[in-house]
Amino acid sequence: MANSTLSPAARQHLATLRKLWVTERTIPTMEELAPALGLAGKSGVHRVLHNLLRAGYLAPGSGKRLMPTEKFFELPVL
Repeated sequence: MANSTLSPAARQHLATLRKLWVTERTIPTMEELAPALGLAGKSGVHRVLHNLLRAGYLAPGSGKRLMPTEKFFELPVL
């Protein structure tokens, strides 16, 4: 799934994760991500992260953490 085929909401969530990565150098926990992504709880965050994982933007890291992939850092096609 290319960035251009992500839904507008998924593209916005990816942009938010990219901004957080720049400042934090880690993907925050689901609890920390909920307000940043404008979601009410962990289940919504889980759905967002699962979709980005399936699309190849994130990969499993150590422990329960997710890590960005090379695709995470690609610039969107305009």
